[in-house]
Amino acid sequence: LNVLGHILQINPEKSHIEKIYSVIEKVYETSDEKLQRLTLDALTYFARNFPDYASRIKNLVLPKLEYETFGIATIIFSLLDVIYNQTGDKSIYSLAKSTLDSLDSPAKLGALNFFRNNIPDDQREQNEWISLFLKNLKDIDNAIGVRTNTIYAINDLIKYNNSKKTLLSDIKQFTNDFDPDVKSAIIQTLTEQYLLKNAQVDELLEVFSQGIEEHDYVVRLVVLQSIKSIKQQQHKLEDHFRKILEKASSDESQAIQEEVKAILTIE
Repeated sequence: LNVLGHILQINPEKSHIEKIYSVIEKVYETSDEKLQRLTLDALTYFARNFPDYASRIKNLVLPKLEYETFGIATIIFSLLDVIYNQTGDKSIYSLAKSTLDSLDSPAKLGALNFFRNNIPDDQREQNEWISLFLKNLKDIDNAIGVRTNTIYAINDLIKYNNSKKTLLSDIKQFTNDFDPDVKSAIIQTLTEQYLLKNAQVDELLEVFSQGIEEHDYVVRLVVLQSIKSIKQQQHKLEDHFRKILEKASSDESQAIQEEVKAILTIE
């Protein structure tokens, strides 16, 4: 596949293109995941460089989307994203929404990435996506990473349209979630929105105070990284943030203590 790709880059003759695509189509039926990933890379190259093949590629990958592993389904959706941006195929946009509406689609992460790359301007469309986001946040049976990336998608939407900042109160409901990655995503989102003046300092302090008490080391570290980001951008730290640093300075983790020292030395 790699050699055939190099041939196309050197000499993209029409006869070569069709022959090589036919080989890729046949290889795509493999059950070997590593080879599947390489094949999808090759199909993505075709979608970007030979838009005449977009429809054939879409028809090739769609039937397998719901039957693949989580990782492969995510890559397939990235490929569909390329096709959407090349062709404007609205069926792919509709597929992203129906995928998020599904109970157990392996392509949910891909659909979330698709939204983050293609946030709609239409308010009605944005509201439809919001409903899907909130539905997925409540679904604790989602695959690992789906709920976390749902929060990041909400963050992107608020950056795009700050009239949606009321969604911050919706995600704050999950600050006691069992998944530490969800907690970290909430902390990072509120920090970014605070710096954009879409979140209040009281909201931030609430999640920081909870986060610095977490058993999970990563959540505590994310709190400190967020405080570091604030200091770097505002060139100062308010007393309420310093109190959190003071608590973290006696943390059982040496790495946490070192991070506190690093923050305090930032000019």
